Amino acid sequence: MISEYSKINLAHLSRTRTSSIKYWMTEKQPEKKPEEPPQPEMIAFSKFFTFMTRKDKALMILGSIAAVLVGCVLPGISIAMGSVTNTYNPKNSKESVLNDMKMICLYINLVGIWCWIFGYIYFAFWQHLAQNISFDLRSRYLHAILRQEVAFFEKNKVEQLPSQIGENFYVVTEALGEKYSNIIFAVTCMVAGVAIALYKGADFAGVCATFIPVILMVMAVFGG
Repeated sequence: MISEYSKINLAHLSRTRTSSIKYWMTEKQPEKKPEEPPQPEMIAFSKFFTFMTRKDKALMILGSIAAVLVGCVLPGISIAMGSVTNTYNPKNSKESVLNDMKMICLYINLVGIWCWIFGYIYFAFWQHLAQNISFDLRSRYLHAILRQEVAFFEKNKVEQLPSQIGENFYVVTEALGEKYSNIIFAVTCMVAGVAIALYKGADFAGVCATFIPVILMVMAVFGG
């Protein structure tokens, strides 16, 4: 017969072993790391222009030509400003100064009208093109979502889809319509400005060009 004291010892021993096994399992079991969400794949910028219609292509071509025309003409203001300083020469007569200033004012007005017309064309055409592309991609994206199975809607928060679609395609519209057209304008304006500087004063332009590496270094250090 097993005494009461032995039964108490056996029960205490079994509880101790059970608790030690549970402690060992909880200590030795590796913790599972939370799964990171998959990173979205980057696509080429040219993919945005895949589904363009003929109208969209015409808008892109005309808008790009208008941006190039504005970028080529706008640096010509520097020629007019240089002519103003040469006009006020003490050796020139009053009538000569007035005639030269009239021509310079006419030249500046023509440049302003040119930039106003073609600037409006390139900005409006690219904005309209961006809206067409964004609307087409938004509809394709919505149709692709509606073709998904039920498991897709269980994993994703459906109530956030409309706001996500609006935010994402607003960025697409802004990048295509405003930034890309401004890049075309800025690059053309820079090239035209350098060409005018080399044509009008190659020596002075060469001296100024030597400061470009210094400016780039300062921008790299202090620009972020």
